[in-house]
Amino acid sequence: MIQTWVTYEVVKVIFLYGLNPELNTTIKDVAPQIQAYIQYIKNQEESKYNTAETVHKTLLKETLHSSYFGRYKFADTDKIVWKDDVKVTIPIIILTWLRQLQQGFDDQKTTIYWSTLGNYTPIEHIPRGAGVNQLGLVYLSKPTIPESLEKVKSYTDIRPDETYDKVTETNYTIKSLEMWAMMLLQPPVEKNLNDTAREDKETRMRQKICTQLKKNNYQFIITSTNFAPNTSTPKKNKPEDQRQPTTNTTSKKDDDTNHAHNLHSAIINDLSKMEQQLTNLNHQTNTTKNTTKLATLLKSIQTNYLTLANITFQGETEGNTLFDTISSKGSDDGNYEENVGEEEGKQDDEEEKTQDKRNKKKKKNKKKKDKKGKISKKDKKKG
Repeated sequence: MIQTWVTYEVVKVIFLYGLNPELNTTIKDVAPQIQAYIQYIKNQEESKYNTAETVHKTLLKETLHSSYFGRYKFADTDKIVWKDDVKVTIPIIILTWLRQLQQGFDDQKTTIYWSTLGNYTPIEHIPRGAGVNQLGLVYLSKPTIPESLEKVKSYTDIRPDETYDKVTETNYTIKSLEMWAMMLLQPPVEKNLNDTAREDKETRMRQKICTQLKKNNYQFIITSTNFAPNTSTPKKNKPEDQRQPTTNTTSKKDDDTNHAHNLHSAIINDLSKMEQQLTNLNHQTNTTKNTTKLATLLKSIQTNYLTLANITFQGETEGNTLFDTISSKGSDDGNYEENVGEEEGKQDDEEEKTQDKRNKKKKKNKKKKDKKGKISKKDKKKG
């Protein structure tokens, strides 16, 4: 839903400002770093280089992006170079809006929520049948109010809360791309924006908030905080006493590795129990054919898993007694598969004998029936 909403916002901005709009006259006060960056790209002003280099690096390398972002080579990540056929203004507006959102939600001085219901909140246990409804797995809550968990029921639940209180709001976060564009861009035709504001409630509301923000000297400054994953740069705007000690910090990669270790350990523990049950089953003399086939299947799964784990996650199988047992021998009576094969062969022979007896009995009954039929015909002739 968020992706659909963002796409709608992008289309709306392009409709109002075009593909290559100009910066407005107030951007030097609202976002001076962004102004310097765009000016350097367009005009190569040397006096803007240092600021432009910092902004370029921050937007492309130190801002959290979708995994698809790296596939789009519209700009060099190390040098301030954009492809010639790229109209840079709209892409830069989108990138800076994303950066502004990340800084706003990371700010420790203020508590903000995406919507009136709060922020997206993953749930640990999925309710039965929740997956039937596309909205069934989406929940919102306010971090400061643990009991505020709310299930998303409609699109309006995830629409951003853009309320602005100029008396209490000291660091307003602009959640709408349209409002962000209003703060930085000059519409090529002012009348189009005004006409849209008359017809569209959201545009009208955002236009009013923009005017209030500029009157209250709103300014956005790009910080040195690194939001990109797998980096060692600490978040600069967090107070020192709120940072976690390095020794207690576990990277996402370490968390994933530990989780994998736990999964492998749990599976191997269950496989060990399975091995004992299979051994017991192999010693039984009255097993059915289905039971034997099930045992064969489980044995195959067990062996294949341990082989795979030995290749992909060697640390879990090295020195493991179960793995050594499976690798070196089958069962106490010799090769497990051979025993199972012999048992299946015996059962197949028994079934064939049983089937032969049934066929013989059917033939015998058929002969008796035919004989009775002949006697009945003779009686009729005598009569």
